[in-house]
Amino acid sequence: MSRITDRQAFEMIQQRAEVLASAGKGLEAIGRLLGADDSEHEISEEDRYGLAHAVAAIGALVFERANEAWGYAAPDREQWT
Repeated sequence: MSRITDRQAFEMIQQRAEVLASAGKGLEAIGRLLGADDSEHEISEEDRYGLAHAVAAIGALVFERANEAWGYAAPDREQWT
């Protein structure tokens, strides 16, 4: 893999940050629905099932993006650490 340029790094980080910020907002909303805000919410079993799958999908997305970012950084790791 070739080394990335500063512009490429900026664009990659910007794109990944947007994805992670969106995932974070989604997880916050899911947490509130599941009672993290100390209020009761009426959630059906079908909704719980859907929320569980949403959390799993968001978790997989975050994990994939983090590994992808590390892959981009790997060729330059020695220079920056």
